[in-house]
Amino acid sequence: MKKQLLIAAVAATMTSVAMADISISGGAKVNYLYTDTDVGANGNVFSHDIDLTVAGKTGDTGVVMTVSNAQSNNDTDAESALTVENSYVTSKIGDVNVKMGQWAKTSDSLLTDHKTTYESGRLSLDTTVGGVKIQFEDYNKGDSRTTVSGEVAGVKLAHTIYQTETDTKVKANVAGVSIDYRVRDRDAADTNTSSLQLDKEFNGMTFTYAAIDSDEGASAIGADAYIAGANIKEADAFGVSMPLAGNTVQVKRITITDETTNLDADSTKLYLTRKLASGATFEAA
Repeated sequence: MKKQLLIAAVAATMTSVAMADISISGGAKVNYLYTDTDVGANGNVFSHDIDLTVAGKTGDTGVVMTVSNAQSNNDTDAESALTVENSYVTSKIGDVNVKMGQWAKTSDSLLTDHKTTYESGRLSLDTTVGGVKIQFEDYNKGDSRTTVSGEVAGVKLAHTIYQTETDTKVKANVAGVSIDYRVRDRDAADTNTSSLQLDKEFNGMTFTYAAIDSDEGASAIGADAYIAGANIKEADAFGVSMPLAGNTVQVKRITITDETTNLDADSTKLYLTRKLASGATFEAA
């Protein structure tokens, strides 16, 4: 009797899943990185990042689960663990989008930590009124925040209000120059941080300037996007990318002032990227 009940339960579960809209996607990235620097030793690092996402949806309600396996350390230790990254439910209440569970912090500017962080116990509510998006976010440990974002005359604006700080982002294109500016204004004195990135295309080449700045009392900054690093007090970078024989070649010159030692570290990085016939992308750095 117990066996029959168990079989019926499993069959019912499988039937409900088969009726849902299920999708499976994923990606894989393997890298070879050679760093030439005047501070510390030069070196080679081989790394990989492989992830798999399963998503199901019925009506307005969906469930997303992502697992990954990554190794970025300069060693030979096997990375056998699967890490649960995204694990959340989405739905709608009237015109309000609801999202609850675990997912990564947004990583869309120079001021975001370069190592993606996944946090559990998160809630997001958002709706759009007259072309303006209003979003409320909260999670178990951390400040709740409200973000108002939209576009005015081609300028994208976003303003987030935390309990003890505000975060403002401005994105625009002026005379062919792409401008991405961000400032985090904190209540505590001398703790503000800001970033600026400028991109300009000229004769098939894209020139980029990026900078990070922080007040004297600000904590160390982790950076993503164009400048990737940690424990940053200040940083600036200049680079150029261009197509070459079916490849994309990019060169960066980066200077980072360490928050602890207050010393400058200069590095030059060369990237070679090529689209493969299989649809994959080859990148050497």
